[in-house]
Amino acid sequence: MKGFNKFFILIGMTLLAFSYSNMTINAINVEEKNDYGQYIEIAKNLELISEADDIQYEKFITRKMFCSIIVDIYEKISDGTLDATRKTAFSDIREDYVYKAINTGIMQGKTKSLFKPYSKMTWEDAITIATETMQLLGVEQVKSTLSTELVTGFNKKIELKNNITIEEAIVLLVKMATIARNSEDDYFLDKGNYVVNGEWWHFDEDRKFVKDSTYNNVFQAYKDYVLKKDGRLFIDTAPYGSPPYFDDQGNEIIKKADWKLFELECITSIYHYYYGDLLITCLDGSVWLIDEDYKYTYKRIEFPEGIKDIKGDEGVLMALGNLGKVYFFGELPLQQEKVDTIIKISSRDNIYRGLDADGNVWEWSREFLSDEYSINEPVINKKIKSNELDYYNIWDLDLTKLEETNTIIEADDTYYDGCLVLNQKGDILFNNNSDQIYEVLPLSVKQFKIYTVLDKDGKVWYMNTLARAGGYRWMDPVPIPGMINGMLIDDRVCLRRDGSIWSWERDVFIEPTFIEHKLGFLPEELDPEEVIKVLRYNEYILILDNKGVCWYIYTYDKKKELGLSKLQEAKPLFENIKDIGYGFALKDNDSVYCFDIHRKDEEDNIQLNFVMDNIKQLVSGYYRSLVLDNNGEVFDIDEIDY
Repeated sequence: MKGFNKFFILIGMTLLAFSYSNMTINAINVEEKNDYGQYIEIAKNLELISEADDIQYEKFITRKMFCSIIVDIYEKISDGTLDATRKTAFSDIREDYVYKAINTGIMQGKTKSLFKPYSKMTWEDAITIATETMQLLGVEQVKSTLSTELVTGFNKKIELKNNITIEEAIVLLVKMATIARNSEDDYFLDKGNYVVNGEWWHFDEDRKFVKDSTYNNVFQAYKDYVLKKDGRLFIDTAPYGSPPYFDDQGNEIIKKADWKLFELECITSIYHYYYGDLLITCLDGSVWLIDEDYKYTYKRIEFPEGIKDIKGDEGVLMALGNLGKVYFFGELPLQQEKVDTIIKISSRDNIYRGLDADGNVWEWSREFLSDEYSINEPVINKKIKSNELDYYNIWDLDLTKLEETNTIIEADDTYYDGCLVLNQKGDILFNNNSDQIYEVLPLSVKQFKIYTVLDKDGKVWYMNTLARAGGYRWMDPVPIPGMINGMLIDDRVCLRRDGSIWSWERDVFIEPTFIEHKLGFLPEELDPEEVIKVLRYNEYILILDNKGVCWYIYTYDKKKELGLSKLQEAKPLFENIKDIGYGFALKDNDSVYCFDIHRKDEEDNIQLNFVMDNIKQLVSGYYRSLVLDNNGEVFDIDEIDY
């Protein structure tokens, strides 16, 4: 994969504001203009325009030409032929595509008898028609969102009343086709990633299933790759293990990311190949291999026809052509299978499947002989129903019991910590392979601290781990008996809505039982709703309220039976505190202090020692604490000599 050129267009942009009330679109700020040539080339490959046509792209597009292209796109996306019945007779045009547009609701005549084919199109006309056409094709998004995505990337200030050129109209309509194509699938599920309704969910580094808000209107996504519905691909080019950084919006210190917009446009699928490489298909059916090792250079993989989807595993990949043919490629010469009329493909390990138009599931297997792969002749697997195409009952994954109460839409066990299953109700169920119990995975958790989880209903759970070869496996969450109505947590600590503060200890490792105990309570003058953070630090339970007061409960005299000699009322410790962490406090004067504890057996022996000033934010964990100063610099204060 050496020797391929790499190009990146770095585009800095502001969010477009589209308004039908004042009919203006704010200009988009770009460092480099989009390559309109890609859109023109895709339009030619899709036969929307012809190489033989002497098109003067800088001229304004007419209603006739616009109508011809948009009807052609509609029929290609919908895989059908529109009704050309002449229910309305226009005196100035006779072409079938005009009547197809009228009957479908794509365009209307200017009057009852005139279409006015040679009238110029305005930006307002083009955007409105393209937006409504996407909705006719089943794209379920509000008009303003669709309009914004359509005009993203144009290197000019768009005035809606101005005429639109042929080149600009082709770009707009190819974008429309890409969004429509990428809106056909209801979800994306692969390698622990779940995309639904444009939202991207995945497991973070703490094994918490979270929504990633880096991008909206997502179509497909992996850890370092995000494909939006408009066909733009973003790649996180930050080196693995790079330090955290502060994001520009002022939200938080997060893991370093360096998202770059990839050069190719109108991408309609991505497949995360092994060794970090990525295979992509574009709207015109072209296939490209992005090489991560060589700074995301890319090369085209040639096929006899356009490709709509790719599946596979390490070594051998499967491609589905636009005409329903199946191809195998990768670490074996490209070969075309005799089976055609395939409408969907899937793959898992050494097994490849294809669903044909008659509902039959074809199955291929592969072998590795004499240092090379070979694909066996396909057979119809009559034991598999068409809705079972995307999951495989192999290894220790048994979905039989789950099928008694769920219709399984798809299953993904490529995420190494377990299996995600999507059922007919849209629920995501998770099994970590330690048993055959599948539980609905919540799409949001209020708090997650080390091994402790607080859910949206105020219930507290414990996340246990089990040692295994090469690391640890997360077990199913275990509820803490009696731990309800929780408001805030830290590791093994919970503030309840009644103002009481509880803790618990694990009694058995593999199948844990818990011993709960009440540590203390808030004073009457402190409402639980005013508390913004609870934190366990050494012998102290620290409580920060919204007035900047840090309270504490001292737990040094905790007995072996995990009770206290007496319940304690929280006492004030420090004032003018903006935030607290594990060993650090950020005060209102933008200075960070470390906790100084000389003797653990003395309750009031915690003091603050100055560390740094000019600090905007503190982010503190058990093993690492970071600060962001007012100049935008991030420092690791654990390594500072106080």
